[in-house]
Amino acid sequence: DAPITIVQFPGDPIGADPADLILEIDPRALGTGDHLHEIDLIFMDDDLPGATAHQLDLTLAISVEGDVSRPGDLDGNGVVDGADLAILLGAWATNQYDLDGDGIVGGSDLAILLGDWG
Repeated sequence: DAPITIVQFPGDPIGADPADLILEIDPRALGTGDHLHEIDLIFMDDDLPGATAHQLDLTLAISVEGDVSRPGDLDGNGVVDGADLAILLGAWATNQYDLDGDGIVGGSDLAILLGDWG
């Protein structure tokens, strides 16, 4: 799995209105430590005669702390317990704390957390 995924790319990045670029970062894929990642985005508006490309260079400084090998440790305290279960249940049917990567928190995520209990 890629450590950084583009979740949402601006539909019309060239214009007067702000646009959101949303990235998802998987700390387990990165591993513990400090990481620098460079992302180059090239924008071009093909609808403008004589349009030129514009490039945006991003450098992400990412620091991953704690034990990322415990996917059920949602609060990062080193143990999978009731607090992590409460976090997971609070995120039920959303994509936050999606442990299995299927896009939604559900029964398989609960199974991962319970399998990592202790």
